Amino acid sequence: MADPGRGAREYQSGDLVRWYKSKMTRIDEGVEEAMTSAGELGKDLGRHYIETRGTGRTWTRPGPTGRGGSIPGRVDTGAMRDAFGYRKTTQGNSRQLRVGWVTGKREDYFQFQETGFTHFSGLDVPGMYALQDATAAAFEQLAQDLKQNIKKA
Repeated sequence: MADPGRGAREYQSGDLVRWYKSKMTRIDEGVEEAMTSAGELGKDLGRHYIETRGTGRTWTRPGPTGRGGSIPGRVDTGAMRDAFGYRKTTQGNSRQLRVGWVTGKREDYFQFQETGFTHFSGLDVPGMYALQDATAAAFEQLAQDLKQNIKKA
């Protein structure tokens, strides 16, 4: 017959503490991995959307870089695309993931391109919703990864 008190005695020597610390370390590593994966997904999708979600319009007077239209995307100088990324921060036990225009200089026109605007010529420019859609996909992925990584910790 098995000793009914054996399980409790096994943890008296610090095994429970070691098990707990090991579990928490694996959870922390899983959270870090999930945040990085979600951030990369958000960055890649956002940049892809900026490169491909143009207005479909051309104009007769090219801009300063010689670009003559918003086809296929909205990349002229590359500033808006290149500033799109992600940032992870940790403060104590709190962690934060930001996806969007978090690298480089953020220009006012990024928001106009994101949500749409009426050009001074009266032409309505539709929004590209790169930030909205990339962030939604990234945080959906983050939630799935966190659930899996914590479960397997």
